Amino acid sequence: MKSLRKTLPLLCVISILCVGQFVTPTRAAALESPMLDGLGKEVADVAEKSRPAVVQIYSTSVTKQKISDPFDQLEEMFPQMGPQLRRNKNQSQPQERELYHQGLGSGFIVESDGIILTNNHVVAGASELKVVLDNGKEYPAKVKGTDPESEVAVIQIDAKNLPTLELGDSDKLRVGNFAIAIGSPQGLSQTVTFGIISALNRSEVGIVDFANFIQVEASINQGNSGGPLLDTRGRVIGINTAIISTTGGSQGLGLAIPINQAQNIYKQLLKDGKVTRGYMGITMQPLTPELADNLGAKNKSGALVGDVVAPSPAAGVLETYDIITGINGIPVKDSKDVMNRIATMAPGSKVKLTVIRQEKEKEVEVKLGARPSKEERLAAKNSGGKPILSPEAKEENPDLGLGFKVEALTPEKAKRYGVDDGKGVVVTSVDENSEAYRRGLRSGMVIDQINQQSVKTVKDAADIIKSSGKKSIMLRVTDGRGSSLLGIPKGKE
Repeated sequence: MKSLRKTLPLLCVISILCVGQFVTPTRAAALESPMLDGLGKEVADVAEKSRPAVVQIYSTSVTKQKISDPFDQLEEMFPQMGPQLRRNKNQSQPQERELYHQGLGSGFIVESDGIILTNNHVVAGASELKVVLDNGKEYPAKVKGTDPESEVAVIQIDAKNLPTLELGDSDKLRVGNFAIAIGSPQGLSQTVTFGIISALNRSEVGIVDFANFIQVEASINQGNSGGPLLDTRGRVIGINTAIISTTGGSQGLGLAIPINQAQNIYKQLLKDGKVTRGYMGITMQPLTPELADNLGAKNKSGALVGDVVAPSPAAGVLETYDIITGINGIPVKDSKDVMNRIATMAPGSKVKLTVIRQEKEKEVEVKLGARPSKEERLAAKNSGGKPILSPEAKEENPDLGLGFKVEALTPEKAKRYGVDDGKGVVVTSVDENSEAYRRGLRSGMVIDQINQQSVKTVKDAADIIKSSGKKSIMLRVTDGRGSSLLGIPKGKE
């Protein structure tokens, strides 16, 4: 026992030394990685080369706020003095005060004579712009053009021989590629962050009409907007634009406008100060499995035509229920893809569309017009007003077996809903737990077609639904802002 006690300390020392002999080389090997060292050097080289062409943009905007008139408060307190107070009020001058708002963003120089690319929201509404270069020099800037629909803006400073960034090719990007962001998050100028491209073609994020965003894992925060997203060779692949966050800070979900999309817009803004886009005059919507099944277009991708504006370039060429599957021989993914590609084409150009109509494929040609302004489109979209269901309706109102009820469309209701008399039935209620509700059907909508058959009465609607042998029902609905198609599966209530 004594000998064992004497031996134990020695064994412990030997064990520790042995462990040390095994652990030390392993730790040293983990710290030595030629691949990571090489990548780190690449990132550092790109940052060093690119930062001189990245700028800070300070914006100042002014709003006027009316100051409440003290005579109004006195008149409330002393109504018996009203006449005298009103005379004094009429003699006083309306008072306003100016409120100054400061903003900060980023941008990057693309032409050596001071042309800078940035985001629209960085410069929108600014009464004064100041650009600060990497070397600390400050310049006033003027706006050359903005495009709110794509979030791209071009500004210029009065300077020559400035460093510029090379524009890359965002169409060649792949998920997993490395990306480098440079900007001024929270005012911290020339901040460099690094990550991977985590997704491409992000479109349904509710930021702008025209952009299939690059989703990037590199940290992006407020102040990064307008700065460049670079590849590992220092070429611009995107314009950092927004973050998706529940906290307001970076959560690894940054969005950048692909530079190939921005480049065409930037050239138009520089030349004309505005962007002119191609326009067909149709409303489109996703081709859901239910709609594809109903239209005999299983396993197809494309954009479903929900309505055709009259008059418009597409009137008489395209029809409701057409499925656009290709543009000039190139397949399309969805309605967003169609809209973006048509928007890049010049008004007056002719485009060949591959469509599926009544389960047969055919080609049609549309001569594009110029896309109306956002204000013009909103005015047209809202001209009919939003339907308000008549609370005093007492007509037949059966449940059609799909979680919603309808009633006849009288001339009075047709006028109220902005639709033609005798064309359709009005949805009076929709079960919130039904597939119809989940697909977007709401009370107040007018159904004028079911499975491409006209509906004039409640009986028409019930008969078409009952006789349908398809797995889903297709409704054409109008809500005062236009028509759309809804596919509702049967037997899932």
